[in-house]
Amino acid sequence: MALTVENASFDPISRMMSVNGDHVPLSRAEGIVIERFMRSLGRVVTKEQLAESIYSFNEEYTENAVEVHVHRVRRKLESSGARPSIRTVRGLGYIMVAESTS
Repeated sequence: MALTVENASFDPISRMMSVNGDHVPLSRAEGIVIERFMRSLGRVVTKEQLAESIYSFNEEYTENAVEVHVHRVRRKLESSGARPSIRTVRGLGYIMVAESTS
């Protein structure tokens, strides 16, 4: 079942995102990030939670790597005209908000 927020939709089975019906290509990590945000709409997601979703238990990663994935997803949402946005919650993490509720 596809996850939909405003005009953006993500299918967790096919790992495909679309905005206004147009396909938006995502890397593996970007797909994980967008799915996590859509499932947590309106709730803070920490960098640690994102890292646990993206990386396996024994993989090395930096906090900066997580920030890069979030930045890329934000850029793709903005450039495709998607209405949900990802905001930084200083000292906590990030939150996806729908425009109709912001």
